Amino acid sequence: MRRVVFLTAIGAALLPGWRRQNIEPERLPEDPVLAAMASARWREHLASEERERKLAYDRRKLEDHRAALAILRSARKSYDGANTRQARMENDARSTVAELRQLALRIDRWGVNSNLLDDYAAMSFSLGNDYPRARIAAIGGNREPLAELQSSWDAREAKIVAWLDEAERADDGR
Repeated sequence: MRRVVFLTAIGAALLPGWRRQNIEPERLPEDPVLAAMASARWREHLASEERERKLAYDRRKLEDHRAALAILRSARKSYDGANTRQARMENDARSTVAELRQLALRIDRWGVNSNLLDDYAAMSFSLGNDYPRARIAAIGGNREPLAELQSSWDAREAKIVAWLDEAERADDGR
């Protein structure tokens, strides 16, 4: 009758003639190029997963996002149509900024789930600070600052609209 003996590493160390390499298979050498490629693919996968997660989150908050965009568009339209001086514009900006802040909290209380909060914050800051000054300067004849702000604003608004369109078509992740 033949006996089969399974040896642990400690048991093998105690038996003469047995060496550790007989028990554990030899490891293959690591290829640094392949390791870097695998790591890059993994990072791409994680970035794709994060994008899908944020799209699904913003899809669930579409109504609030559309309300925020409507507030921003309305505020800009009132500034662009204003022909008076600073007092009226600053009062409008304060109420709009406060309303946007509350809406942003309702969209994403922790500030990590929505992809649009940075854009809302930048546009809100612009409404409260730069936009009224640039509009007043434009009324006085200097249109350059307003043109720069309008260009930046248009780019952010286009980004928001594109993201919301994509979120609307995305799976909500549930």
